[in-house]
Amino acid sequence: MYNHKEVEAKWRKYWADNKQYATPEGVTKDNKYYILPQLPYPSGSGLHVGHAEIYIACDIYSRFQRQQGKKVLQVMGWDAFGLPAENYAIKTNIHPRINTDTAIDNFREQIKSLGVSVDWDREVGSHNPDYYKWTQWFFLLMYEQGLAYRKKQTVNWCDSCKTVLANEQVIDGHCERCDSEIELREMEQWYLKITDYADKLIEGLDRVDWPEESIKRQRDWIGRSTGIDIDYEVVGKDFKVTCFTTTPVNFGATFIVVAPEYEYVDQLITDDNREIVEKYIEEAKAKTDLERQVDEKQKTGVFTGSYAINHLTGEQIPIWVADFVLASFGTGAVQGCPAHDERDFEFAKKFDLPIYRVVEGKDGETDKVINPDTETFDQVKIGKGIKRKMINSEMFNGLPFDEGMKATMDYFEEKGWGKRVVNYKLRDWSVSRQRFWGAPIPMLHKPLSEEEKALNELYNNNPYTVISFHAWGSSPTSRYHGWLGEQLAAEGIEYFNPELPNAENPLLSEWLDTMASEVGDKETKNSVVIGRSLGCWSALKFAENHKVRKLILAAPTVPTPSRFSSWQEAAEEKTYEMLVNFIGGDAGNLDIEKVKENVGELVVFLSTDDPYVELEETEKWFRTEFPYARIARYREVGHFDLDEFPGILEEIKQPVALDLKPLQVGDLPVILPDDVDFKPTGQSPLTYSDKFQDGIEKRYGEGWKREVDTLDTFMCSSWYFFRYLDPHNDEAFASKEALENWMPVDFYLGGPEHVTGHLLYSRFFTKVLYDAGYISFDEPFLVHRHQGIILGPDNRKMSKRWGNVINPTDVVNNYGADTIRMYEMFMGPLEQSKAWSEASVQGVRRFIDRIYKFSTTNEFANQLDSATEAELHKTIKKVTADTINLKFNTAISEFMKFINYAEKAQVTKEQWETFLVLMAPYAPFLTEELWQGSFGHSDSIHMQEWPKHDDSLLTQQSVTIAVQVNGKLRDTVEVEFDSDQEAVESAVKDSEKVQKYLENAEPKKVIYVKNKIINYII
Repeated sequence: MYNHKEVEAKWRKYWADNKQYATPEGVTKDNKYYILPQLPYPSGSGLHVGHAEIYIACDIYSRFQRQQGKKVLQVMGWDAFGLPAENYAIKTNIHPRINTDTAIDNFREQIKSLGVSVDWDREVGSHNPDYYKWTQWFFLLMYEQGLAYRKKQTVNWCDSCKTVLANEQVIDGHCERCDSEIELREMEQWYLKITDYADKLIEGLDRVDWPEESIKRQRDWIGRSTGIDIDYEVVGKDFKVTCFTTTPVNFGATFIVVAPEYEYVDQLITDDNREIVEKYIEEAKAKTDLERQVDEKQKTGVFTGSYAINHLTGEQIPIWVADFVLASFGTGAVQGCPAHDERDFEFAKKFDLPIYRVVEGKDGETDKVINPDTETFDQVKIGKGIKRKMINSEMFNGLPFDEGMKATMDYFEEKGWGKRVVNYKLRDWSVSRQRFWGAPIPMLHKPLSEEEKALNELYNNNPYTVISFHAWGSSPTSRYHGWLGEQLAAEGIEYFNPELPNAENPLLSEWLDTMASEVGDKETKNSVVIGRSLGCWSALKFAENHKVRKLILAAPTVPTPSRFSSWQEAAEEKTYEMLVNFIGGDAGNLDIEKVKENVGELVVFLSTDDPYVELEETEKWFRTEFPYARIARYREVGHFDLDEFPGILEEIKQPVALDLKPLQVGDLPVILPDDVDFKPTGQSPLTYSDKFQDGIEKRYGEGWKREVDTLDTFMCSSWYFFRYLDPHNDEAFASKEALENWMPVDFYLGGPEHVTGHLLYSRFFTKVLYDAGYISFDEPFLVHRHQGIILGPDNRKMSKRWGNVINPTDVVNNYGADTIRMYEMFMGPLEQSKAWSEASVQGVRRFIDRIYKFSTTNEFANQLDSATEAELHKTIKKVTADTINLKFNTAISEFMKFINYAEKAQVTKEQWETFLVLMAPYAPFLTEELWQGSFGHSDSIHMQEWPKHDDSLLTQQSVTIAVQVNGKLRDTVEVEFDSDQEAVESAVKDSEKVQKYLENAEPKKVIYVKNKIINYII
């Protein structure tokens, strides 16, 4: 009798004592295999069978890859921050850390009981300071790269959880955690500019092996659309309404709809319509964006009383307000072309607006006016891939639809009526949370004086002027300087970009005098000063004597040790002396404190492959001399010898916030204090901590306070796969060597519910790291698969409400870990949902008992049987292919077929041991017990090489034929493979069992299925 409890306890101890699953040394790109199960949230209710499915599947694959000779990394961690733990703490009045650690202990034990072969020495928890120190570091990286900003805008507020939710955390207008209805509030929040990476996130999807549906969902979530912004003149107004459209069928445009929050909505409302429109707007503001999109088919709207002019027809078209238009997408205004857009068609039909056909109909219809009561949208819609022609469109008549759209956009741009643009549905990621149980945001803020408030307000808009110092040996028109001048002129920003004298042999004093003469007595407090290379030192010196909004230094020449030594090696003696004097001579000595006092923000651009400016040493110099400088790293742009530089233009226009600054990296982590009443009030609980602000003013200056919001827990789970590589590193989130050796992840398994949240954010984090030069890859997960849901025995989703939850610990206790491992994989294809069956669990346990019994009681043959060898190699081939392709259910089916065969065949001990090696990833405890305990091997079965099949043995020599009489099995006979019916009947004549049923009678009919059965009908 197989005693699973005794066996599992023994081998768990053995594996732990021998550190059998410690991460191996000697890892290379060629021999590594990184397998990642999705990071679990350690709920108080413990592991459920859905969790178990992920860890079992990953473990089977990990064990298989080890036996294939790969060096495998499989680690476990905990997504431990978040609302559920905090809400439970509020309910019980027990600190969330205590509850979380207790839950983790339970989860860990449950996962260990499944025999999962992870390296527990690398275990991490997102709630531990040594982990969230690096979550905070990632936030600072985003800030330095110009990707983090604070802004007041409308957010999703859950009044039950008392916190803000990201769009991805709102399901059908309700909180994904507590199901409370979401309301909209105006709040100051921290955001990450994931929208800056929209195109890169789309492009990367072409290079990953993911389920097609998941790729489509991410593409749709990002929602890239190429179209044109069309400027409409409004009758009697001095502003224009700009509408975004991807299909400018504008001869058919008969109305415009603006969002309730549209910037000019108040000016569009006429006195006669004001009461009804304002009432409608108030009702719309009570809905979330998601609710408005869900309710889109229920068309509502009100007429503002204003009209716009259709450029192509000259007609006045009415301007409406409707809540299906979102201010956050496009321009917040859309044009209505009802003949060829279903939403517009229904809107026009409801409000009796004209519908003009401008693309030929389904059956070639060309009449212009459409009656929606007699013609459905299906009859007039354009449809994908349908090459209909433009009609009723004057100069565009006869053009195929696609060509007509291009020609219309060209025409509008030529006339100055519009401009081609790209829009996205994706919105920046709100990461502030007004709760306690999360990583504190590593930023500081302070109240401003009246003078500072005025400056802050000024700095929210574009600067008045840009003052540019070009590089040594350069000119005002070289590299990006000329391009930048054109861009600034388009923005209405004055550009001081003089020719600095003696560019090949410069004197600092001459450069400064030239710029002073150029700028004259111009006020510089709202100026941005920029410099490149040696011009950066001039820019710093300029800031000694001028108060400026921002200083931007690209590839800055500063007095680092390697800078001087490299010059000495590369330059002639005279040139070397000139350069040293330029930044280190009497004129070059820099009053750093004066620069700090005069500059609102200092931004430094460094390249990962600059041949002249050593990145890490230069970064260290600025961290020492200007601790609050924002250092943005660029990937492989050399010495910023760029003809165009959109990054510097964007930085020039960015606001400067005098009331915010980052913590210094050396002061991380910002520790969560214990003296907090974490009951939610709508204000961040850290507001009320006495300890949280200790020492801040002394360290950072009078008035400065820590940020009291905490980070969204998705921040923690967006990078955990990096920390697994090097979890005890206190100097970096992971070493360069570990990142280079192990990443990207080779196989990642997790649920499809995270496609537009965690998976998207993880890709974003990875791409930011790549652009900043920390890693050499930009996609974290090469292969990703989803597991299906395990339903309850009643075929419903498991829930306490239905009383159908299956606890995997109960299954392990009653039937053993190998039983639940094999049962969950045998239920059906990994990616499909399937219902739990206790009877089937018992069936798998009986199979395990058969394996154990055969191993311990069978008399093994001394001589090799060729038929058994062929069957074994067929099993090896099939199980190998199935395991590679994650078809674990069919692999287990092969095991069952082989035991059925083996029980009736001659099997040698060596053949059976080979079979056990095949089973080892699926049933690790049973196979280890038999390998070492029963067969006396001194090493682990899990360290054995995976068997290889021999194709020459797969050419079958003989086959067993089932012999039936009137459909009932009476015997079997062994014949040559592919024998014909006559040969099989000849063999049957020797079967006494069959002959007694035939009674020497002539059968009425004989049915033969080659290589399978023969059935005699009598």
